[in-house]
Amino acid sequence: MNISALFPFIDPLVDDLSLQDTERLQIKLWQLVSYQSKRYTMGDSSSLRIETAEELFTSICFLLQLYQRETHIPWQKLFDADFKELLKESRSLAKVRISQAKSLYTRTQQSLPKIKNDFLEDTLTNIGIFFQKYDIYFFAHQIPCIIDYPLACPVPETLYGIEYILQYLQQLLIENHFLQRFSSRDLNCLLSVYIPNYESSLIDLYEPVVINVWGRQLLAQTITALNINSHEKFRLQQRLQHHSSSELHHLAAASAKKLTIELSLSTPIETDYLQHTIDSLIPRLKVALDAQNLNGIFMSW
Repeated sequence: MNISALFPFIDPLVDDLSLQDTERLQIKLWQLVSYQSKRYTMGDSSSLRIETAEELFTSICFLLQLYQRETHIPWQKLFDADFKELLKESRSLAKVRISQAKSLYTRTQQSLPKIKNDFLEDTLTNIGIFFQKYDIYFFAHQIPCIIDYPLACPVPETLYGIEYILQYLQQLLIENHFLQRFSSRDLNCLLSVYIPNYESSLIDLYEPVVINVWGRQLLAQTITALNINSHEKFRLQQRLQHHSSSELHHLAAASAKKLTIELSLSTPIETDYLQHTIDSLIPRLKVALDAQNLNGIFMSW
């Protein structure tokens, strides 16, 4: 079996290992797979399907990578360690992640925006199911729940298992925290223009609000009122139309810092997330500016 195919968590490291070290790593990993297979089948590992063995292998790799990344111990120095003990310690680290994720989950439920979205509510319900079904012992890399609600900044596909859930909840909490700054009336008005049936639509609630807030900040208007009327869109067109993409990105960075202060957002992560969201808009904004039509960028009602 190809280690690179089954070990996506350390592909870059595998490239840096010597052939001899790679072979040693594979041997130790497959010894762990044999050990886990016996535990999974209660001793009858001969009945184990190859697909299940591969899943056990990937789970082991996920947990060991979590340990290596947390301890910063080079793989070469881990080769002489008892891999069964490393796996045990890796699970302990994963259990800490689970505890952190459960705490974030509670905070996320408590910080829901003042408006409804079916996919947001369903996703949070499903994450609650994740904690019931998550198998840290045999399938730690899996995500046994459906997560439909999209975020403004997608969680990297390189994250698995509890690492993915933890990152997703961190980002969702940032988005909820931001949306709580605005009245349900303004949020409803903006999102109803953005997508009339937003309550039952598969959309991120955060991004369209960020865009209008940015527009009002550029106009030096009160940012907690979200509407941008036709005259204000004309002013934005006049201000931004001669900016290059690079200049717009610089403007986004400056705006994100100001908005963080004005909205009393407390962490640098929130500033970075805000900036990244605005940055992702800029290609669309440039097209709209060239067409002299900002109606699809900034919402009016």
